[in-house]
Amino acid sequence: MLKFLVAAAVAGSITSTAVAGSVFGAPSYTSNLTLQSASAVFVPTAVTFSNGLYYTGYGNGTNSPFVKLDAAGNILSSVRPAPGMEFRSLFTDAAGDVFARDYQINYIWKEGSFGTWKTFQAFTGPFQVNSQVVLDSTGTHYVGNNGGTLQFWDLSGAKTRTVVLAAGASTGVVSIYGNYALSYNTHGLNAYDLDTGALVDTTQLTGVNPGPYALNYGQSYTSNGYFFIAAPDGSFSGFQIGLPSSAVPEPATWALLIAGFGTVGTAMRRRRPSSVVA
Repeated sequence: MLKFLVAAAVAGSITSTAVAGSVFGAPSYTSNLTLQSASAVFVPTAVTFSNGLYYTGYGNGTNSPFVKLDAAGNILSSVRPAPGMEFRSLFTDAAGDVFARDYQINYIWKEGSFGTWKTFQAFTGPFQVNSQVVLDSTGTHYVGNNGGTLQFWDLSGAKTRTVVLAAGASTGVVSIYGNYALSYNTHGLNAYDLDTGALVDTTQLTGVNPGPYALNYGQSYTSNGYFFIAAPDGSFSGFQIGLPSSAVPEPATWALLIAGFGTVGTAMRRRRPSSVVA
């Protein structure tokens, strides 16, 4: 019984055990969530998730909408940001604060109240006009895709290194999935090693229909889901691709582990040594 409880307590960490030769858990995925479209005019470009809510950003004009959705993908509110923005990426930090990268801008914005933004951090070095910028999985570096070359900056905005992605990678899209950079091209969703840029694994997203913008932006990884523009209606399709094999357990997993070990401890305290009869 004790062995079973120990096994249950550590089960949540098994997903972080590396599987040789594979990043994705399956050769293909089907969408399990749709984020409603807020506009038939503006182009959806980015998704992030914070405190139980999804947020989507749009491009194709400086009055592009910024949208709040519930966990089921239903629109709760839509605003025109202040100041006006053309979103290229959205991401959050460990505290749940929401950040964005604007078209052609060499800095990121931080959200105050819903839909209001202030400049937060400038970066050194060149930018592709449509480049996405996100935090890495450790929260210690920003990463951007500049024409197929990943650029890394520390939290002060100083460039620390570059990594050239393997041939065929997107020129502007980047999402971080553990120790991998993700981007979708016409061959599927690809995972690239963050240290070498080598293509490590590929999976298929069933039913995606890439429009003219989707291979440059309109892709995001957040809350264990990869989101892709679902042409032609402008909604986002979400694919639950799961946790990276090399990832550190998420906060919810740590909670499960702690609860499990607590159960083990209780079981051990309740066990009484058998009486020895002389």
